[in-house]
Amino acid sequence: MNLLDLRVELDVRRIPEGAYSIGVDRDESYCVVAAAGGFRVFYSERGNRNDERGHGTEAAACRDLLERLLRDASVMGFRHGGPMARYEEAEIAARLTRLGRVERTAFAAACAERLWPLFTRCAEVAEHADATVVRGVLDDLWRAVNGADVSGIAQLQGVAEAMVPSDDDEWVFEMGYLQNAAASVAYAIRVWLTGSPQEAVWAARQVYEVADYAARRLHPDLDVNAPNAERELLRTAVVQGALSGLSDDLAAVESHTAGGWASVQHRARQGGAAWARSLP
Repeated sequence: MNLLDLRVELDVRRIPEGAYSIGVDRDESYCVVAAAGGFRVFYSERGNRNDERGHGTEAAACRDLLERLLRDASVMGFRHGGPMARYEEAEIAARLTRLGRVERTAFAAACAERLWPLFTRCAEVAEHADATVVRGVLDDLWRAVNGADVSGIAQLQGVAEAMVPSDDDEWVFEMGYLQNAAASVAYAIRVWLTGSPQEAVWAARQVYEVADYAARRLHPDLDVNAPNAERELLRTAVVQGALSGLSDDLAAVESHTAGGWASVQHRARQGGAAWARSLP
């Protein structure tokens, strides 16, 4: 990534232009500027360069600036001008109850798509996780949602569940992502088999749990036992980004009228890919 690519990326993610400055030290902004030997990234405030870091390459500097913006809830969580989103599971359940089996399944499958980039990433460190197999399971589910006659779909649930890490597996940080990503596929299959809105709610919970897990990793100094810890985690960009994605997917299935579900799948997949890049 170079500075031009960074501008495009920030525009795609709808990051407010007032939140950052490229090439110029501007007050109250995250800045990246050229310097002797490379680039400097910092937050400019009242003439001070806070949390300044040097980088020898343009790509590293661009990545640093992007990550800082994505971690800042004042930039990401409120970029639409609305209040801070909250994870309201009861509301999600109530809205899903008013939908049919196909719509519930499409929502659950969209949740799995949002976590798919993390599954592929974690499959590299987990011997039992087969990304090709699980991708086939999720694709078969979308085919069923789109009206195809998919045989053996009940067996697909077991395939997805087999990818969830067990207590006997060697635990590394990525296992947390893998656990939720694989579970989301299994819950989506269950929605199709049972029609249960609760299974779709549990698929959504996987997205939220991944975001919370990542936020804790990104903010190791946060005292999770403090009275305001939950609110501080909720304010983080990764959690707000996850909640925004869930809200978009639920609204999409609620407003769906006719035709296939390719647009819902594509939006969830693209959104998940962009969001996953901000996770540790």
